[in-house]
Amino acid sequence: MMMSRLNATRRVMQQTRGFRKGNPIKFTENQQTVGPQAILYADNNKTTMLVGKVAAVGILGLIPVALALSPSALNTPVDYALGVLIPVHAHVSMNAVLSDYIPKMHQLPFRLSALAGTTAFFLGLLVVNVNGVGITESIKTIWREAPKKESH
Repeated sequence: MMMSRLNATRRVMQQTRGFRKGNPIKFTENQQTVGPQAILYADNNKTTMLVGKVAAVGILGLIPVALALSPSALNTPVDYALGVLIPVHAHVSMNAVLSDYIPKMHQLPFRLSALAGTTAFFLGLLVVNVNGVGITESIKTIWREAPKKESH
């Protein structure tokens, strides 16, 4: 009885993480999926993993540029680029976390939730860029000193 519990626990652990002794289990290997499947399983696709890495490097390069150009009209395209790159990077990274820590049979609802969250994140950043002052200026307001209140 006790051995069967241990074996069941080991099986679940192997399915959750996907790696044992350096040998990947079948479902964790990068597959060439296309369309919605590639977006939903963003961490199991070579192309989307590459896009996620390019997004990370793009964010790394654009943040100093955004801080240097802000507040000016030249910063608008940088804010829009950050509004796309940040959610893409977050989506691919969250899918990698889900693959590592959620058992295979329970991953689909979590992946759908991650996709919905990424979509909401993208739309929120788009609203900040279109209707607000932009991503960079919004972040800079956190570090600005509050205006001093006049005493009466």
